[in-house]
Amino acid sequence: MSITDLLFYADAALILGSALLAVSLRHVLHAALALMMALFSTAGLFLLLQAEFAALVQVLVYIGGVVIFIVYTILLTAQVGDALPRIGTAKNLRAAAGALVFCALLLGVLWLGHAGEAIADHAGNAVLAQAGGVKAIGRRLLSTKPDGFLVPFEIISLLLLAALVGAISIARKPAGDAGEAAR
Repeated sequence: MSITDLLFYADAALILGSALLAVSLRHVLHAALALMMALFSTAGLFLLLQAEFAALVQVLVYIGGVVIFIVYTILLTAQVGDALPRIGTAKNLRAAAGALVFCALLLGVLWLGHAGEAIADHAGNAVLAQAGGVKAIGRRLLSTKPDGFLVPFEIISLLLLAALVGAISIARKPAGDAGEAAR
């Protein structure tokens, strides 16, 4: 077993542990910090795969943007020390059953889909991970050709804007509650 294998297993354990903490901690701020650790560990996994650009995007977009936005939202709209309400045992059992079914389906797809083969494009040609550098990725993301991603990229930005406006409208307190918050 090489050092790369050991680093992979340590990183995978860190990802799984922090992801479990992110969904099981009762304090919202602690859960957001556990999510940040899971995403940071995922960036470490990208580095092990020699995908530096993906690791950089992971850190800048997800940790630098999304998680920090979540933390600021928590700090500005909620009582930081408040714990989340307890979830009933029946809901926990249903969630665990759903997670097991999802894992079984995922393993079935990987088993039947020949996961060890090379990734192929639409023409059936093998695609190497190193083939696309930062320049090629940028051109493909901003291309208006049928194989480009400019239109989906803009649609996602509108969706995120709508989610942000919705989150702000839900988080705002009615005008009558402003006096109670000051006490």
